[in-house]
Amino acid sequence: MKLSYEDKIEIYHLWKEQYWGYKRISKKFNLSYSSVEYLVKLIDIHGKSIVQRDKNKKYTAEFKHECIWQVSLSLGITSKGLLNSWIKSFKENGCII
Repeated sequence: MKLSYEDKIEIYHLWKEQYWGYKRISKKFNLSYSSVEYLVKLIDIHGKSIVQRDKNKKYTAEFKHECIWQVSLSLGITSKGLLNSWIKSFKENGCII
């Protein structure tokens, strides 16, 4: 389900100002608990403007590579190729990433 900017802001408002729980918000918007949690944390870190992006934003291969690099470094993964191996393994086993 695609959420509008207004929906995303409402979710954030319900969590931060109305003190609804993730489970209750999940039911209202028909989303997974983890999707609601991710959205709230994303806005906490980057501000509300982060969810007001252009539709169907495209990310370059270089940007994707940099993301993997930064995640690996921030989590302290000792091998730069290990995260790529995990992603490849998930895909080969039919998991959606």
